[in-house]
Amino acid sequence: MTIQMLIGFTTQVVLARLLAPEYFGALAFSVMVAFFFSTLANIQGDKYLIREAGDIQEKFNNVFTIEVILATTFSILVIGLAPALMRLLGSEHLTSYVQVLTIAYFYNPFSRVRSLFEKELSFFRARMPMVIAQAVAAGIGILLAYLGFGIWGLVAWRLVTLFTEALVLWWIAPLRPHLALNRDILRDIFRFCWPLMGSAVLIYFYWNIDYYIVARLLDETQLGYYWLAFQMTHYLTRFRHVINTVLFPTFSRIGDDEIIKKIFAALSDITFILFLIPIVILFFYGETVIVFIFGDKWGPATPVFQIFTVVTAFRMIFGYWDPVVLYYGKTKIPFYMTIYGAISLTIFVSILTPRYGITGAAAGVLGSISLGTILYGIIFHFHIARLSYRHLALSFFKAFVVLGAAYGINNVWHPNLIILFIFTCIALFLLNVPRIREYYLNYPIKNTSS
Repeated sequence: MTIQMLIGFTTQVVLARLLAPEYFGALAFSVMVAFFFSTLANIQGDKYLIREAGDIQEKFNNVFTIEVILATTFSILVIGLAPALMRLLGSEHLTSYVQVLTIAYFYNPFSRVRSLFEKELSFFRARMPMVIAQAVAAGIGILLAYLGFGIWGLVAWRLVTLFTEALVLWWIAPLRPHLALNRDILRDIFRFCWPLMGSAVLIYFYWNIDYYIVARLLDETQLGYYWLAFQMTHYLTRFRHVINTVLFPTFSRIGDDEIIKKIFAALSDITFILFLIPIVILFFYGETVIVFIFGDKWGPATPVFQIFTVVTAFRMIFGYWDPVVLYYGKTKIPFYMTIYGAISLTIFVSILTPRYGITGAAAGVLGSISLGTILYGIIFHFHIARLSYRHLALSFFKAFVVLGAAYGINNVWHPNLIILFIFTCIALFLLNVPRIREYYLNYPIKNTSS
């Protein structure tokens, strides 16, 4: 996972230095349109296969077949309707990119092999193909960008990533599907998958509506700033996704509410501490850091990077609620929170973007996330498990102490970035000594030497 993130992050940095922001804006809008239909063509068959026990060859065949049919249908449909659709959306010049991106619809059926590895808890074989794919795609995308192919380098980067992964998965697959349809199996598949498909469409809307608003109210250059800032700051949320996939089965196996609460509190503490460091650095040296990493042309995106770092911190710190919610069987709550998020995000971003540009759009996302976190916390407290508000208040108090101290030191002594980084780490360590001692006393390291 770390290697995958490092390759992805480095690739985007290199591409950002080679290409102008408007290319990223054009890619973001094209992907937003094309991949919406990919969501409709995705029946979430991997989850169905993971759930099923026994011999799944016949079920695998049916999942593969229906997703190939859907991928073919939506590819033809989008290729034919793209000129009229993009004209309606005011981005007719992006039509060819949307049409080419429809190739990605076939990624779903041909990557379902991964679910077989996940089913057997063989996570190395499930994830390593993506690492290989990102390395191959990075080389091709960067080469095309360097040779002056512009947005086509970005399109190639996205498509090569998907299909290299699918090719490697297919090559190492212990079981390969073939075309087959069985009425009883299809009925079972759709009975299980329909709710997941509906949720996936809603989630897609939630994660992309702000791109559409920024593109329509501003321009592709501003969307490029906004998109890259969001993508780069949200890389760490992939760690949360991996942790959450492990937490749910872990909680289910533990079955002890008190231990689960302690794990939840410890993870929240650690995440809070880790995220305060980049927040402090970007708050005081944001433009210096952004220009150093991405180049001078990305300087105007600094406020958006700063805000999205805080947004990512919120999503990471409070993102461990979902496995607890699943453990208690309250599966409707995340769905209702997604509905809230989609509505509130649309309202906030639509109001703030015309007045404050991409900074307003990012602030709208932060506002939606902040209110959503408070609402989720209230629901969590009264309907799932009692939260320790003292614990949450103490975490926020530590954050304000560190930020306040860093602000005072920065104004009085004007330290450089490295000194400020060292100060932040020391301050966080000192503030969390009681928690560290508590952990050490409760979980002493055993002497295993003979």
